[in-house]
Amino acid sequence: MPNDIFDFSVAVFLRGHGILAELLRKAEAHAAERKIAPTGGYGGSLTERDARQVQHRVRRRRSRSRCARPPAPSRRWPRRR
Repeated sequence: MPNDIFDFSVAVFLRGHGILAELLRKAEAHAAERKIAPTGGYGGSLTERDARQVQHRVRRRRSRSRCARPPAPSRRWPRRR
């Protein structure tokens, strides 16, 4: 009996759906406990200037981490003495 890809993909989707549903239930309970309106949400969004600042910070940190790494080992054969 051949395995149908549908059987595998649906099982994975349903598992992920169940995990997400449980996470949303926990978030809803947490919001109710703290008296946060479920439709309120964060309400914020990044402006173009904010997005550029975040991008700049990420690039700067990335370049710092590259400089902090030790250099890659040389691929040359050891010299004979």
